[in-house]
Amino acid sequence: MNINRPIVVGVDGSASSLDAVRWAAEAAVRRESPLVLVSALLTPGQYGVPDAIPSGYFDKQETESKKILEHAADVAARTARGRTLEIETDLRRGPVIGVLLDHVQTAEMVVLGWRGLDEFTGMLVGSVAAALTTHGLCPVAVIRGLPGPEEPDLDGPVVVGVDGTKNSEPVLAAAFEEASLRGAELVAVHVWSDYKLSMFFPDDTEFDWAPHELAAQATLAHTLAGWREDYPHVVVRTVIVRDRPVRNLLAQAERAQLLVVGSHGRGGYASMLVGSTSRALLQSAQCPLMIAHEPH
Repeated sequence: MNINRPIVVGVDGSASSLDAVRWAAEAAVRRESPLVLVSALLTPGQYGVPDAIPSGYFDKQETESKKILEHAADVAARTARGRTLEIETDLRRGPVIGVLLDHVQTAEMVVLGWRGLDEFTGMLVGSVAAALTTHGLCPVAVIRGLPGPEEPDLDGPVVVGVDGTKNSEPVLAAAFEEASLRGAELVAVHVWSDYKLSMFFPDDTEFDWAPHELAAQATLAHTLAGWREDYPHVVVRTVIVRDRPVRNLLAQAERAQLLVVGSHGRGGYASMLVGSTSRALLQSAQCPLMIAHEPH
């Protein structure tokens, strides 16, 4: 990966966005990449009633946003703990998705907090992440479950969902790189059916799953082979389960420091913004989640 490409963070002043700043600062230090803190100012037209907004409101909004970015930059600098970290800020008017998309084309990664100042942001972040992964060229990380500044760092594995299709390649590239940079174990989870198979094969139905399980093992081994050669120092543990990818990925990620998935899986249609598994994990994962995808 290009160490000169910046790590970009969306900042809104919320505690969640400051978690994203801390996480992104660590990621930037590991990569020797610059950190760019981005905040968006709403334009009058975005309120829908520009004539009703008091004079001077937007000047005050800009002043407050500058203070928020200054505080975020201070948080990032303290997170670096004396290590080299180049920090830049960018304050622009416009929709947050549009402002972030301007950076996605040249970013190594875009980082978002899971919940912002708006009480609905926990749901809206999925829309922002979806737009960025659909139109952008880099992974998007959504940060949740981060320890406080004075608490021990997350030290669990990096968990990656592997479906065995070509969509797995950018996901594995991101996951192996993260595990390598962190010195962490990599847990590769392959769920060979997206469906709850008991719906089709009740418990009392005799069915020989062995051939399917052997095929799944072969698929996972083949998919990982090249990456294991490229990252011989990364310890890899494989987990193969039959169905329900969201439930099983969440179970494996309970102690993870990062969960990496693709934007689309086996049934991922190009027209869909984010696959069903990714959407569900955005709302349910209790650790930082990275969504990777094939560059356009």
